[in-house]
Amino acid sequence: MGKVHLLAAASVDNGRLRYRKPFVFAALKSQSKAEISERMSQIRAGAGGDDTALEKGLMKLLQGVPHVIQLYEVWHDTENVHTVMEYLQDDVIGLLNRIGVLEEATAQRVFVHTCLGLKALHDARFCHRDLSPENVMVTTDVRSQPLAKVIDFGMAARLPDDDKCLPGLRIPFGKMSYLSPEYFGKMPYDGRKNDIWALGCTLFTLTERKMLFEQPSLADPRFALLHANRHQELFNLSRSTNHNWHILPESDRRPPMSQALADLLAGLLQVNPDYRVASVDDILAHPWVSEHVAIARAEWEADNPDRAAAAAAAAAAGPPGGPAAGAAAAAAGGAGGRSPGDAPPS
Repeated sequence: MGKVHLLAAASVDNGRLRYRKPFVFAALKSQSKAEISERMSQIRAGAGGDDTALEKGLMKLLQGVPHVIQLYEVWHDTENVHTVMEYLQDDVIGLLNRIGVLEEATAQRVFVHTCLGLKALHDARFCHRDLSPENVMVTTDVRSQPLAKVIDFGMAARLPDDDKCLPGLRIPFGKMSYLSPEYFGKMPYDGRKNDIWALGCTLFTLTERKMLFEQPSLADPRFALLHANRHQELFNLSRSTNHNWHILPESDRRPPMSQALADLLAGLLQVNPDYRVASVDDILAHPWVSEHVAIARAEWEADNPDRAAAAAAAAAAGPPGGPAAGAAAAAAGGAGGRSPGDAPPS
C-alpha cells in the first residue's frame, strides 16, 4: 500500500521544490516500484488489484471535479513512486465512529456528494468497482459543512463504447459487503449498475451505521431478505437493532425509516440488475436527494464564480457532446472537449 505522510502547507522538496500551496494540507504517498510491479503482474494474471497508473490517470482526468480527491503531483526516483494529493480527514466509517448515527440531512449531503463524484467518473466512461464507505472521504468545506469526495480509482474499468456488459471476472475483487450479486457470481455485469449497487450498500451504512450484509449470497440471511424483495422488513429490522444487528430494547429503537429513503434504497438494492436504478442521474432526481443536489450546485457556483460563468457560457453555446463527451474523449486519449472539472454539479 505504501506509506502516507501528512504535509503541512503542502510543500515537498525532493532536491527541488515540487509543490507548494500555502494554508493547504496535502498527503504524500510513497509506493515501492517493486510492489507496484508485482501488483501489475497479479492484475495481468486475472487476480485483480489496484492499478497505480490507471488511478493516477483518472485522478488527473477528474482534476477540478468538486467531489473527487485532487491530485497535485506525481514523480519517481530509483525505487519509489511519490504522489502528492489532497489531504482528507475521515472516511465514512471514521465519521460514523466519531459522530455516531448521522442526522438525515448530513447523510443526504454526504450521499449527494458521493453521487456527484461517481457521476463524473461514469460520464468519463469508467466504472469504479470498489465503491464503499472506506472509499468516500469526508472533510469540511469553507462553511464548516461536511464535504465528501470519492477516492481510490485503482480498480476502475473502462465502460464499453457499445454499453454492453463487462465480462465476469475469474476472481472478483473488492470489499465483499459491497459487491453486487452479479459481480460476486462472476457473471457479465453492467459497470454502472454494479457501482449503483455498491452506492446503495454505502447509503445503507451511511444512514444505519452498520453493514448491510456480510456477502451477497443466499447463505447470508440479510441478503436473502433482499433476494426475496423483502426490503422493508430488512429496513425495519435495522431500526430495531444496534450496529452489530443485535436487538435493542423498545425504548432504544430508532424511528422508522422515512418512506423516501426506503424507496431509494429499495431501488438501489434490487438483486436483479434489470430492475435496479439505471443511472446516477436517476438517483439525483429522486425526492430524497434532489433538494441537496440544488444546494451542492449553488455552493459550487458561489465558491467558483469564474468557472461557473465559463460553464454557463459554454452550456449556452451548446458544444456538441457536452462535458461528458469531452471527458470520454480525454479518457480515450482524444483531443478536444472540456474536463469534467469545468462543469458544476448537475
